[in-house]
Amino acid sequence: MGELDHTFGLVPVSSVPPSDYEYRAVVNLFYPDVTNPSTVVRVWEFLPGIFLEENLDRDLEWVHAVKPGREVAGRGASERETVRISEEAARRFEAIQALRARTEPEGPRYRYYALLSEFHPAVADPACVGRKWDDGNGYVIEEVYSINCEWVRNWGWSERSECVEIDESAGRRFEEIQAERYRGDLPPGGRFGYAAIARPGSRDEVSSLVRWWTGKHGFRREEDFHPRDSRWREGFTLSNIDAGSFFSDARATEISEKEAERLQGVLVARHRPYFEKEARVYEYFAIIGEGRPVEDPLTVIRVWTPPEGEPVEEQYSEEPGVGWVPSDVRSGVAANAVVRIDERRRYQFGVLQYQRDRRRHNWP
Repeated sequence: MGELDHTFGLVPVSSVPPSDYEYRAVVNLFYPDVTNPSTVVRVWEFLPGIFLEENLDRDLEWVHAVKPGREVAGRGASERETVRISEEAARRFEAIQALRARTEPEGPRYRYYALLSEFHPAVADPACVGRKWDDGNGYVIEEVYSINCEWVRNWGWSERSECVEIDESAGRRFEEIQAERYRGDLPPGGRFGYAAIARPGSRDEVSSLVRWWTGKHGFRREEDFHPRDSRWREGFTLSNIDAGSFFSDARATEISEKEAERLQGVLVARHRPYFEKEARVYEYFAIIGEGRPVEDPLTVIRVWTPPEGEPVEEQYSEEPGVGWVPSDVRSGVAANAVVRIDERRRYQFGVLQYQRDRRRHNWP
């Protein structure tokens, strides 16, 4: 059938459905029965040589199926299986999804596991707790409750560790156990050592911040400063520098607590534009005319408004690999040539543009 295309994001795509879908039921740990699967996917040829895979979500919309990150290629992917089914079976699944939307709570269902070790052999006081959940695409996501007291993705622990399934209340209790372990290993009076990490020749005053202390077992503990949410999280920067496995020219300079507070502000200010970009809300518009309908417009623009400032207009560049560039297209066309579109139309335009680029540049 050809390779599936997974490059354009999680958005509805089909406006004129083809007649030759291939349907597959997705089964896993949470939904092992092919008659009651995690989801149903359909595969179809959107353009010659481009095959798309769509999931039926709980809003009963067929949306483009995006694989999670490469780390899922291990345990998460191995717990996901697809089984070819008929169109009739796929239609029956629509009723199942509608029932789930009405009767099941929003958010993922979790299964919790106590991870045991030589020093923590008891289920009531495990070394760690992991949980698994279905991401809606049929992939089983694995997480652990880290020493930073937050759930983080961590793949393969169920294969590396002795684990025992526990109920949700036991999993939640471990959050308090982990928090107490963390508090119990902090230095008396919060007396940390601080280091600024920099690279010679860099234009940046500092690339990262580290704080450290000696834990109750006599080992050095480290935490890195994360400017996204101004939190300190366990890290190994100093250890990696000592071992020569960090940037070979990185240098750690011991600094005072007051200087560390100042540099936290420097890092937050430096990264703020990137975080604000991730939080932008876009409106999309198709520019039509010259015989080009909204399904295949002349171009597509998007508009977003910064926290403080005027709306910004950007156009999808015709140059391959460039992406969105500053634009003032709307000011030069008639009002009826500007049509508001949704993510589905924006997505379709991206695919069509990619096809044009392939033909123009003779890409394989």
